[in-house]
Amino acid sequence: EGQEWYNLAKRTFELTKTSMSFRIYAMLKMYGEQVFEDSVTQVYDLAKRFAEMLAENGHFQMPVAVPDSNIVCFRYFEKGLSEKDLDQINLNIRQAILEEGAFYIVQTRINGHFFLRTTFMSPFTTEKELEHLIEKILSLQ
Repeated sequence: EGQEWYNLAKRTFELTKTSMSFRIYAMLKMYGEQVFEDSVTQVYDLAKRFAEMLAENGHFQMPVAVPDSNIVCFRYFEKGLSEKDLDQINLNIRQAILEEGAFYIVQTRINGHFFLRTTFMSPFTTEKELEHLIEKILSLQ
């Protein structure tokens, strides 16, 4: 009675969608394992370069100077501003970037403070886009 006897989706195999593993198998057969290694290396290197660019700029703080993955957490920083003001500025920066739609940045809290968080996924992202993101953030603060 309470087991949703009518809901066949819970009791049958998924046969109408393409198998997701087929795409991975096809890429492995066509390009080999190296394409996956190259892609991961590219986005990890891109994250490291972005962290370097933020550090060189001087208007950003990062909880980790050199990321170990494709994720970079950072926030706009200006001496003399309170933590509360910095949190609000970074919240406003994120909102404006999302509304514009050219970049997608998520948020996180580190030690109770608001940080911006980027995750690099596309091996086609270039340093030019990273520069543009930094310029956009600086123009919004």
